[in-house]
Amino acid sequence: ERFRELYTECAVSDPSRPDLPRVLCQVRYAGDAALVTFEDPDPLDLIEFTLALFGDRGYAERGSAAEGWRFLGATEPPEDGPTFAFSDSHVLVDRRHQWQSLIGNLALNRLLRRQRDLLFFHAASASVHGAGIMMMGPKRSGKTTLALALAERGHGFLGDEIAGLRASSMELIPMRRSVSIREGPRSRAVDALVQRGGGDLRPERFPDGSRRLRGEMATLFPSAGASEARVRAIMFLRRFSDAPQAEAFTPGREHLSLLTPLGCTLWGVPRAIRIMQMLRLMSGARCFVLDIGSPEDTTDLLEGLVEA
Repeated sequence: ERFRELYTECAVSDPSRPDLPRVLCQVRYAGDAALVTFEDPDPLDLIEFTLALFGDRGYAERGSAAEGWRFLGATEPPEDGPTFAFSDSHVLVDRRHQWQSLIGNLALNRLLRRQRDLLFFHAASASVHGAGIMMMGPKRSGKTTLALALAERGHGFLGDEIAGLRASSMELIPMRRSVSIREGPRSRAVDALVQRGGGDLRPERFPDGSRRLRGEMATLFPSAGASEARVRAIMFLRRFSDAPQAEAFTPGREHLSLLTPLGCTLWGVPRAIRIMQMLRLMSGARCFVLDIGSPEDTTDLLEGLVEA
């Protein structure tokens, strides 16, 4: 149910199409345990894949006395949190702990990595008058704020968390999940939505204790389209400021570390291929380091940069 809530706008109209990549995720319950089984044509070492993608979440492999099983557990408080047991395509979890987030993200990334012709980044993406924009930065750097401010003006909203890029054409594709609005800087239109309340935005509390509001873009900003757009500009979000400022730079190999590819995009693909694709992405777009001012002023700046 949570997966459907987050990714309802990513659903395809004809899931029976034979050309679509598939990953089957089956969950079976037995008391306090759940057995999760993945099925897809590509072999995958689940525990190595999980550690490579989510090692920053405080998990590490633990010793195992059970033949054929490997265990993953928390290394940070609370150390008595969830333990995951892996064997081939199976994951055994304890339902008394929070386990759905890791398994859901594992399922999503397993599907994304099967699409080798696409690159996926931790980034927001938008379309301004048909030109694609990527906005990259760490958490709380303003990606969702800017993507929503552009959508408010009727520009295309392709995603605020994951950006999908077709490697052959350098076109951004829609990766729209439900948006999560934090406390902090917001455009006037988004602030009005929050103040008005109602069923379009649902309150929720995150594990870190923060409160957010969640809603679907198709309902919040129905005029914001979701058409593919070739990348014209990449914005690397640096900091918040009193006034917005964009500094252009000529990208080179030394700037590759600014990009934020998802681990699933790098998994199982020769490193040289991905490096060449990412160099092509940066060299074919105008690259800027962006200081974010008010949402309205920064949106004015973004529109001007794309139209220039």
